[in-house]
Amino acid sequence: MKILATYIGIFLLFCSCSVTNQDIPEAALRKRSVNILILGNSVLWHPASESLGWYGDWGMAASSAENDFLHLYSSILKSDPRLSNVQITARNISTWENTMQLDQNLVQELTENYFDIIIIRLGENVSNTSNYTAQLQSLIDNFRLRNTEVIITGTIWKNNLVESTHKNLAAKENYKYVSFNSFRSSSRNFSFGKFANSAVAAHPSDQGMNEIATLLAQATFELIK
Repeated sequence: MKILATYIGIFLLFCSCSVTNQDIPEAALRKRSVNILILGNSVLWHPASESLGWYGDWGMAASSAENDFLHLYSSILKSDPRLSNVQITARNISTWENTMQLDQNLVQELTENYFDIIIIRLGENVSNTSNYTAQLQSLIDNFRLRNTEVIITGTIWKNNLVESTHKNLAAKENYKYVSFNSFRSSSRNFSFGKFANSAVAAHPSDQGMNEIATLLAQATFELIK
């Protein structure tokens, strides 16, 4: 009888100390850190250019740095209670789109880090598609390690050949592909009429930047859930 009473006492003590996730402060639930590399072009970042009528120093055509997709995407991730630490490295490699060559100093700088996720958010300026699949894979391989996840997006401006290359490579290598078909369906996602230079105006508006950030965040959370 005393033994039974002892077991009951231990059981009650255990129950009284048990807690659920709802009882734990949100900060204590944060447990995942993530290190992300974004490789992009002027949609990611473009310095001021008086000749283009562009005076920002962030994602081209956004009204402010806070409204470009990089800052919006970062904000979404950093506000999520599942993540304890978010590190994002972003580089404009638009010259690669034409030359398929990377600055080796950049390669050395970036390969000193391990990235959990690499995001390929470019393709609009690719001019030579004759060997594009191999060149794109080579670009990724510069920074991808065995456990690194990869996200590849479609293009802001319709380019069937480039977009199919991105989609097919993603399917072949088990990368996450993010279609931009729905993005292109709304003219409000672009900055038409807001800039005199048509090339600048063809870049995403604040709404478009938010759409890109949302699409990338959704893909990211699918990889780290």
